[in-house]
Amino acid sequence: MVNYKRSSFDIIRKEVMDCRYRQAYHIMPPLGWMNDPNGLVYYKGEYHVFYQYNPFDSKWGSIHWGHYKSKDLLNWTELPVALAPDATYDRDGCFSGSAIVVGDELKLFYTGNLFTGPNKEEDLLQVQCMASSHDGIHFRKYESNPLLANISGIRHFRDPFVWKKYGLFYMVLGTQTDDRLRGRTVLYQSSDLLQWSYVGCVSESDGSLGYMWECPSVFELNGRDVLIVSPQGMDKDGEHYNNLHQSGYTIGKLNYETAELAHGEFIELDRGFDFYAPQTFIDDKRRRILIAWMDMWDSYMPTQKNHWAGTMTLPREIHLNKDGCLYYKPVEELKQLRYNPVEIRSISISGKEHIKAIQGKCIELLMEFNVVKTQSDILGVALRTNKDYSEETVITYNRNKNQLILDRNKSGIGPKGIRKITFDEPLDKLCLQIFIDNSSIEIFVNEGQYVMSARIYPQKDADAIYFFGQEVHINKLHKWDLKKVMD
Repeated sequence: MVNYKRSSFDIIRKEVMDCRYRQAYHIMPPLGWMNDPNGLVYYKGEYHVFYQYNPFDSKWGSIHWGHYKSKDLLNWTELPVALAPDATYDRDGCFSGSAIVVGDELKLFYTGNLFTGPNKEEDLLQVQCMASSHDGIHFRKYESNPLLANISGIRHFRDPFVWKKYGLFYMVLGTQTDDRLRGRTVLYQSSDLLQWSYVGCVSESDGSLGYMWECPSVFELNGRDVLIVSPQGMDKDGEHYNNLHQSGYTIGKLNYETAELAHGEFIELDRGFDFYAPQTFIDDKRRRILIAWMDMWDSYMPTQKNHWAGTMTLPREIHLNKDGCLYYKPVEELKQLRYNPVEIRSISISGKEHIKAIQGKCIELLMEFNVVKTQSDILGVALRTNKDYSEETVITYNRNKNQLILDRNKSGIGPKGIRKITFDEPLDKLCLQIFIDNSSIEIFVNEGQYVMSARIYPQKDADAIYFFGQEVHINKLHKWDLKKVMD
């Protein structure tokens, strides 16, 4: 799989495993580069996560499909590479796609990437392809690939997401308008997964939603249709759209005959720094589960010097609330990682205060601040701090602005920055459920109303946690250490 000499590989693998930033319980590559999750599916009693993978370098490059499986969403087994760029139509990369179960067969749909000349922007051919498996491990590419070529000569035409509805198969693809200025999602239809006919445009940018829409998907939730896309090229708008590229959703009703989706506003799926190319699937419990790439394009990734880069978010179960917005919660299985519980109820904090039992590098925190009783205008918690406070990842609630702030300007050797959320209504309480791993944090705000995800790279001794503010009342505070389940 990897074209290193054996002696070199042993050295590289040791450097990978010795890296302090290897995750304890998040999916990450064994070595090399990881980006978009692909083909998320529940098949024959197991969860499968495929992903964009360069096994030869810790940078984006020769894109294969890496592959993990699990019976419980906790313990992941690495499987052989599922797809490699070894055909004429995908020789420059097996790009993102999806999976669908048909009978006892698992079928993967992906974009074959091919450069037909020296100009990688103009001489680009992207086509849609299929591969099949009866065991979920060994895949055979369809002998008549590609299934579908570009429409209207548009070069960027990728990331097929396939599902079944009304006895037919449907596929959405990410593309752009003919002038290449506005992103769009298009819909195709098939009766056999082999012959596909164009239905129409599902939705496109009005000029404010970027020049290209990547990784689209459509699914039904509580009788409504959800379109997820990852737009490239959106402008910043205050506290919104501050990452290089965004990922979000819109909700409406899809007309399967015309392809039109009458929908509402575009809403970001995650308000942190590192979240892209999310994909969802349904499992045997009928849960709609989301996983995304927990990194961002063009970000500094310190682990690349240790021959690996990239990680995934935790699996998140998504629901539709009464206001027609998505909310998120960590899947129930994650509770099985907990040990060494600490529970504290009804405490008051003044100044900057450490609680001896509350610390760690791979932990889960659950806390509820009583905002009404708190006297201070500023309250919060600092994570992964060291003795002199030169390193810390700070979460602050500003009562005057009704705003939550995530500050990673002192989070170690990685990228810096601040992300903010302004709540619609004044808060009586602030609930935070925080998952800390060796190089990431995920913050679930007010029982999943928002999530903020970020990669952080603190030093080894930065494992303390402190709370701050004047007369800050905390109704409850729980802490658990979390088991290491990834190698």
